[in-house]
Amino acid sequence: GSMSGDVFGNGMLMSKNTELTAAISSREIFIDPNPNAADSFEERQRLFEMPRANWSDYNPDKISAGGGVFSRKARAIPISPQMQARFNIQESVLSGPELVNRLLKAPTDLLWNGAIGTYIKSSEETHSEAKDPSNDLIRINANEVGANIIGEGGNLGVTQKARIEFSLNGGRVNTDFIDNVSGVDCSDHEVNTKILLQPLVESGELSAEDRNRFLESLTDEVASSVLSNNYWQNLALSLAEQDAKASIEPYIDQMNQLASNGHERKTYQLPTDKTLNERASQGVGLTRPELAYIVSLSKNELTQAILDNELTDQADASRYLASALPPKVVSTYPDATHAHPLKANIIATQISNAIINLMGPAYLNTVQKESGQPLPDVINAIVASFHETGVLDILPTLEASEASTSGKEMLSRLNELQRKVDAKVREQI
Repeated sequence: GSMSGDVFGNGMLMSKNTELTAAISSREIFIDPNPNAADSFEERQRLFEMPRANWSDYNPDKISAGGGVFSRKARAIPISPQMQARFNIQESVLSGPELVNRLLKAPTDLLWNGAIGTYIKSSEETHSEAKDPSNDLIRINANEVGANIIGEGGNLGVTQKARIEFSLNGGRVNTDFIDNVSGVDCSDHEVNTKILLQPLVESGELSAEDRNRFLESLTDEVASSVLSNNYWQNLALSLAEQDAKASIEPYIDQMNQLASNGHERKTYQLPTDKTLNERASQGVGLTRPELAYIVSLSKNELTQAILDNELTDQADASRYLASALPPKVVSTYPDATHAHPLKANIIATQISNAIINLMGPAYLNTVQKESGQPLPDVINAIVASFHETGVLDILPTLEASEASTSGKEMLSRLNELQRKVDAKVREQI
């Protein structure tokens, strides 16, 4: 990507400590083998604010020795000793496409994709299966990636099979629809709020100009809510990853349940029972890319089940509704909030998120199977247990402590909440 792109550019301004050693845009290759973090950040900020900026606009005096900006079409690029050392390159001269290929393989903390195109495939896939012929010359296999983490701001930068292979080789990756969901989530907040306010505009209680000013005033609250949703979605994957590693059978059952509802495993590159049992024997469960689909599909199924069984009139139902809207909207227009045309859908979605984020995608199916109780009764028991244990009050305090809490400690605290909720659920069914 380039700094003029909102996905790549915003990502590269998230931290003043980021050391951007290389970047690949559609036309240029930027190389800064040993960047000064402060100077690099200032230059990235300057380019981000410059209309239609290219990497060639980067101040060359701010690039470390041995670096520069090169054309992707170049037939011969001299590879400096600094480039060789930083990117583990053996050659002294490479073409533009060859250099891009080596950069994708280079050892680094993070490979950040903020562009269009598919750059990584599985070692078992052909280039034609990646369905992006324009990048066939530079694309690499998942087992060649030198990065510890792949972040997907763009779509389809990595095939699903490649994500799984990268994960099984020790890399950390989610999926594109997890990593770049903020835009969609932001739109959901906007649309749900506009739907709530529309009757007020039509009745004359709120002018169109005042509505627009009110919407603009919600920017910070919406951003906070979107970031929170992303935070809990990632923790949900971490909890499920931990859970599946400890016991794979509930997840096999859940995948079979999803398949019976039309979500065939092969469609989402989900592993067979045989593969999962082989992994389990080696102490390996499901990867985050696989769990991303299982969690998402399970949420959709649960949301629909809540709606089909008319279970949105629950304890704390108003709280679930309010949690999906900016606090200023709820406090300013309480009656309109309660009369929201999509009230049932919003509550069902929020209940589904709450259950699966904390208890995991396989929990509801497991409890139903063990208890023999109807699905609606199990859902009601879980929601009631949330209410009785005060989980909805505890989770925000945990999120607030995130900066001072290690990932291991956070998972431990959430495991404790899981046990408390599960104990209450077992009492009720």
